[in-house]
Amino acid sequence: LEFGDSRSEYFHYALTQAKHLPGYVQIMDENRRMVHRVYFEKSEMRRFWSLWEYVQSWSSTQIYVNGRELRKWEVYPYSPYLR
Repeated sequence: LEFGDSRSEYFHYALTQAKHLPGYVQIMDENRRMVHRVYFEKSEMRRFWSLWEYVQSWSSTQIYVNGRELRKWEVYPYSPYLR
């Protein structure tokens, strides 16, 4: 799960939550923008859903499973795309 800066009122909260997760890294993309990326294992899906609630509607949010980008509508509980 990755997201960039946002004007959302929840951005700082979501960023703080992400930074406390073990798979968090901050990187710079090819356009020199900061990207916040969090790697999740299957056993950490509860933490994923907690963060997803805040970032899912942001235009900068992207999600990848095993290197494949998913569309946001493919991300929901019990989704076959998340297996």
